[in-house]
Amino acid sequence: MAGNPPASDARAQLAEVKDRVVEHARTSIRQARDSAASSLTDSRRQAADQIAGVASALKRTSEHLRSDNRGSIASLTESLSQHADQASSYIRDSNLAKMRQDAEQLARRRPGAVLGATFAVGLLLARFLRSSQGRPAGPGGRNA
Repeated sequence: MAGNPPASDARAQLAEVKDRVVEHARTSIRQARDSAASSLTDSRRQAADQIAGVASALKRTSEHLRSDNRGSIASLTESLSQHADQASSYIRDSNLAKMRQDAEQLARRRPGAVLGATFAVGLLLARFLRSSQGRPAGPGGRNA
């Protein structure tokens, strides 16, 4: 019998196939991770742009209120505009690791505020979801 026994050839082929499958899996995972990161970056940019739009609208509202001699409300609106603009810049310029770290630090420093904000966001989300669902018409053709 010359050469390798059939069992050795089979093992070598199996090892080669295993190596190819493992490398393919690693490549697929890497591509999926890169795609998810890219999608998340795009979503962050879109969120930052929308918040910047809100900040701009608040700034215009502030200027309009100031021209109507409503200085105290204009100042409050301008302050909200500045905070929204800062939030937009933070979201656009910070990476996810930094955001997570900042959120953890905030939760440690002010757990009550984080809990309250989470509750308020939950209420707003529930209200939004409830209003976006189609409801059957009640008596008189009005929504219940």
